[in-house]
Amino acid sequence: MLPGSGNWFDSPWYPILYKNRNESEAVNFINRLLGAIPLKSGDRVLDVACGNGRHSRALASHGFLVTGIDNAATRISEALAESKGNPEYLVHDMRLSIPGDPWSAAFNLFTSFGYFTDEKDNETVLKNVRRALVAGGYFVLDYINPEPAIRNLVPEEYKNSRGIDFGIKRFVKSGFIIKEITVDNGNELRIFEERVRAYSFIELSSLIRSSGFEILENWGDYGGGKFAEDDSSRMIFIARAL
Repeated sequence: MLPGSGNWFDSPWYPILYKNRNESEAVNFINRLLGAIPLKSGDRVLDVACGNGRHSRALASHGFLVTGIDNAATRISEALAESKGNPEYLVHDMRLSIPGDPWSAAFNLFTSFGYFTDEKDNETVLKNVRRALVAGGYFVLDYINPEPAIRNLVPEEYKNSRGIDFGIKRFVKSGFIIKEITVDNGNELRIFEERVRAYSFIELSSLIRSSGFEILENWGDYGGGKFAEDDSSRMIFIARAL
């Protein structure tokens, strides 16, 4: 199911499967990014597809005024439960224009892009982010590097977490890396799907530039290592709005 379908990304099982995505991981990555982006306390910052807000909270700890948007209402409810007004959170489809005054920076992290089967929707997301930024504002896009991801794909995996059985199948089809997730909660079986487009580095670079950005840096991992297309785990773009 695609994000916003009211199923997997909104489901109670999503945070159970991904329970290891913790706050310290988000804090460390944000701290490293801020070493490369000259923001100051009080700047307005946008977290696009924020999930339960772990990166938003890390950004707010630096004194930025943070807005997190996500189309999964359940995840936004979880984020709001942790919030004391900053960050603020909105249920919002990133394919739609983002309301509010322009932001100084926007972040789209942990492969929260490339979901949509219609490529025009993915292009629209980037153009919406560009329109939401001030001229010269910064944009960070953190995406999976498809070359090693596909080469090292684990076709089938089983996990049990909090008494829930998860069966996970991974495969590539029609230009997408797909994860089919079967959930057995003891009472019923549910099948969900995650998918992201397997953009090459050249394809994603071109899409970012054509959406109104200048690419400043490319990192290949969360430690800020240099990007290498053959073996880097991530494609992390640090860009500036033209």
